[in-house]
Amino acid sequence: MSELEQKLEGICFYEQPIFLIDAAEKEEKKVIGSELLLRKTGGENRFPAMLYKEYMRDDASNLVFCTWLVKNIIEIINDNPGIQYSFNLDPQQLLYDSTFEAMKGLIPYCDRVMIEVTESIPSNRDIDQYFNYSVRDQIKRIHEMGFSVAVDDVSSGMNSFNAVREYTQDIDRLKLSLIQLRNVEEGMITVTISLWKALAASTGIDLVIEGIDSLEVSKWLLENGLEKQQGYYFATPRKLK
Repeated sequence: MSELEQKLEGICFYEQPIFLIDAAEKEEKKVIGSELLLRKTGGENRFPAMLYKEYMRDDASNLVFCTWLVKNIIEIINDNPGIQYSFNLDPQQLLYDSTFEAMKGLIPYCDRVMIEVTESIPSNRDIDQYFNYSVRDQIKRIHEMGFSVAVDDVSSGMNSFNAVREYTQDIDRLKLSLIQLRNVEEGMITVTISLWKALAASTGIDLVIEGIDSLEVSKWLLENGLEKQQGYYFATPRKLK
């Protein structure tokens, strides 16, 4: 067993549900899916950033991680019938052939999983244009394999409005985190939410608002037609058994 394979013992999955809030039924909540969150083992509920970076450094290291990822997601799916799960892929991973090779193992389960593309800018970019951060072709490739695709943390990192507009033919969900807007003036938050709501409505793509930490925020979103919500107010991430 290699050193990178041994280090996989230090990571695990937590899950956090995504809710559909029904305004017509006294704000009744229905779980419509669950996001798998990579965390350190030991009950810390912390993302293993430095270790994850090790797996992103090259194609071979990424293969070690993605092999572990697919194996564990298949086990989770089989142990929890009826639940749709989403999990994150870093854009750097979409630039490695090993990611697509590993994802083939999840094709039989593609109706149960959604791939969320995060906002991180790839550090090892094999592209012609220096300022081109787009992973449009890679997202299309994932979608053509049969997977539903979400763009995570829109308005952050590489997931700008202009970039995401390029993806709309091949994505199924947008996720906007209020955590990323924590220190932003209220009026600007409203404008930002309205912008992404308009894009979702015009393209028929789902919009999930993340980072909800209070009843007041949840109600305000509901009053503005945003029924798909996720955050600590509803449920803290919990470790999967």
